[in-house]
Amino acid sequence: MLSNAVYAAVKGYYDGSFQGGRSVMMDASNDGVGLTVGTTAKLRTFSEADYTALFNKVKNDTDGITTELTAIRNRIADEGDEFKPTDLAADFSVSNVKVTFEKL
Repeated sequence: MLSNAVYAAVKGYYDGSFQGGRSVMMDASNDGVGLTVGTTAKLRTFSEADYTALFNKVKNDTDGITTELTAIRNRIADEGDEFKPTDLAADFSVSNVKVTFEKL
């Protein structure tokens, strides 16, 4: 759900707080992402309570994933390179995960 991030950018543009020319990390910690829950959700067996519990763990960095992703992003920026989602593959070891990047 990108509507939160888009809303924040458009709101910032109109209220004069938008800072163009820089990257901004929109994630769970700043409500920049989310999942649709309820009747339009694709996760039929995933209740709103399940979603809220999981989202709060991510938002509060209970699992350390946000801290790790930020460290990776900062390291790449410090090296003078542009951050790309594919850079994460070199730093994480996962199994049984399918990632699909779609061009909009």
